[in-house]
Amino acid sequence: MKKKENKVSTLRLSDNVSKSMHLISKEENLTKSDAIRMLLEKSIKEYYLKKALSLYEKEEIDFSTAAEVAKISVRDFLEELKRSGVGLNIPLEMSEIGFKNLGNKKKFKK
Repeated sequence: MKKKENKVSTLRLSDNVSKSMHLISKEENLTKSDAIRMLLEKSIKEYYLKKALSLYEKEEIDFSTAAEVAKISVRDFLEELKRSGVGLNIPLEMSEIGFKNLGNKKKFKK
C-alpha cells in the first residue's frame, strides 16, 4: 500500500494558539505537528459539512449534491441533517406521492 505523502507548510501561530497546541499534543500524546494536522482535518470536515447544510437549507443545492459538498455519504448526510435540525427539502408533489404510497404498503409476514 502506498503511504500518503504530506506537504510541508509553514504557518505562524499566535502565542495562545501555540500554547493550546502544545497542551493538546500532550493530552493526546501526539507530536505538535500531528495535533495540528488532526485539528485541521477536523476543522476542514466541519467546514464542508456546515457549507453543505447551509446551501441545502437555502435550497441552493439538492440532497445528493449536499452530501457531495460535505464529502460524506448520503446516509451520513441524512444523519447530519437530523443532528443539526435542518429539515428535508422535499417537493410537495413528492411528499404527497410518498404519503399515498404509505397507505398502499403490503404487510409482509415474518
